[in-house]
Amino acid sequence: MSGSRWPTCLPGPSTQVTWARAAWHVPVFRPTAARFLSGHVVVTATILGSFATHGSARWLLFALGVAVDIATPYFTTAQQAVLPKLSTSKFPERFGLLTMIVLGEAVSE
Repeated sequence: MSGSRWPTCLPGPSTQVTWARAAWHVPVFRPTAARFLSGHVVVTATILGSFATHGSARWLLFALGVAVDIATPYFTTAQQAVLPKLSTSKFPERFGLLTMIVLGEAVSE
């Protein structure tokens, strides 16, 4: 495996650890976290498997991994119904703060 592919492998396991930790500490979130975790494990396995193959099999495995990654949240909608609703009242304030930080960093450099 070439060195340029390793950075693409790092977010997968760190996300999987995060989902496992959330499932461990929040019992009501366990079914949702379990589905996200299993989806991420399948995605990581197929994308790593695509690195080991050549030709059209590589692209098929990679496409399968992307499709599973996109489809995973769809299979958690029933479990998410029991979770607290997402509050969007603070989104404009947080987006404004993010914009100010990004602009401040751009101006300071």
